[in-house]
Amino acid sequence: TRRGTGRLYCWFGGSRGSAKSRGGRDLALDVAFTYPGVLIYIVARQLGNLEDNYIKKYRVERPELMEYYRATSPPEFRLPGGSVIAFRYADTPKDMLNLERGPEAYLIIVEQAEAFTEEELQQITKPNRWTGPPFEDGVPQGACKTVYLFNPGGPGTDYLARVFHKKLYHENERAEDFAFIQAYGWDNWAWFIEACPELTEQAFYKLPGGIPECPDENYDNAWLDTVPDDHRFKLFVTRTKEGQKYWRLSARSRIGDLFGSFSKFAGQYFDLWDERLCVVSAAKADAIIKFYWRAWMGGDLGFGHHTAIFWAAYGKLSPSEAWEHLQIDTEWPVDVLVIYR
Repeated sequence: TRRGTGRLYCWFGGSRGSAKSRGGRDLALDVAFTYPGVLIYIVARQLGNLEDNYIKKYRVERPELMEYYRATSPPEFRLPGGSVIAFRYADTPKDMLNLERGPEAYLIIVEQAEAFTEEELQQITKPNRWTGPPFEDGVPQGACKTVYLFNPGGPGTDYLARVFHKKLYHENERAEDFAFIQAYGWDNWAWFIEACPELTEQAFYKLPGGIPECPDENYDNAWLDTVPDDHRFKLFVTRTKEGQKYWRLSARSRIGDLFGSFSKFAGQYFDLWDERLCVVSAAKADAIIKFYWRAWMGGDLGFGHHTAIFWAAYGKLSPSEAWEHLQIDTEWPVDVLVIYR
């Protein structure tokens, strides 16, 4: 990134545990010491996120740098050579406005970018207009200006998926400005150091990576048995505590947290969501909703998206109706909520 990617926006994301925050920490220091005098923003929704994933980690990983740390509000590192790594959070519209109007920055790193809406992610880039040292002739043409670190799931996921996975661009967006690096937990050597003592880091990265082939996309234990024992994925979910944690998740949650998929979002935010079970046709909704049910209208005025207005109806179905309409086998009446447009 510091040497120039030719892309204005670089995104590093995917599954959890894939060293995204570590990459952000190392990148900030690399750029700060390579280009003395620059200002770097590390931005998150909440200050606590920055303290946990950056400041506390720097204290352990780079204790020699803590003499340059200033516990100001907000905190920052004032490094030798004049570079500053400043931590900024944006939890309210006022925070966003303060960030937007803040001093110009050479590089902005956004932690957990999926927590921001599309409009907020675009606002965050506004201070990214560095014109100062050490660039006498201006910032290099190929320099990346913003790096987004993210997982699938959250308000910004639709935008992230659109520009990086689907590669669908609006009128004023240019494909050549965007670059995406897919991240997997089993590519992170840190999880294997204790779990696989027989491996060196060099030998580890020579093992097969990526997602093992699964034609029917049914990632279950039967499929896992077919994966070669020396594949990094299988070592991750069978021998490391981090990988075992994600493999124990429900199949729907696993798609996002373990596989970092941008193709399937059902279940990544609400584990109970299953389109086959939760969505009915308009005709079915008409048959279910009774004229005496409680009904109301609600709306979301939108911030980074269009205004949305929905109707809702709530009531009970008898056991026979529950089976007829929803194939729910019950001996008692069930409460039903239908949301429709």
